[in-house]
Amino acid sequence: MGLIKDLLNLRRYKYAPFLVFRGEYQASSDLYSSDAIGAIAHCIGQNLGKLQPQVIRRDGSGLTVKDDYLAKILSLRWSPEMTPFDALYKMASDVVYKSNAFAIIFYTPDFMRVQSIVPITTRSFRIWEDEESRQIFFKFVWDYDGKEYTVPYQSVIHIKA
Repeated sequence: MGLIKDLLNLRRYKYAPFLVFRGEYQASSDLYSSDAIGAIAHCIGQNLGKLQPQVIRRDGSGLTVKDDYLAKILSLRWSPEMTPFDALYKMASDVVYKSNAFAIIFYTPDFMRVQSIVPITTRSFRIWEDEESRQIFFKFVWDYDGKEYTVPYQSVIHIKA
């Protein structure tokens, strides 16, 4: 009871360090500047990056694990710049920081095969349906260059927390 009374009494300076935020522990609206959130994102990203992605399809016989071209891309190299660990780490940390993670699927010029999958970090995004074509689009401002892009939503991997 005496401890509670002392904590509530602001004239007691010996308890002042418990009530004052200092340095990196100061509350902020920017999650990227928080060490605690950064440690959480790093831990989740490290562990998620160790997973082996698989392509699982549902057909008449049930769930089957496919070992096709898409499975090779997911397990070997998502894009020329990123290993699967890097891509999964980036997407996991984006989910922690922004509650959304996106990856754009790039196809070969004849649109027959997946060429690469590139995780992106967006500043802002909008998903909407075109009234004429009834197609869903994804418009975003890419954090890398600050430019605005629009792609069909069927070419986007969207993970929402």
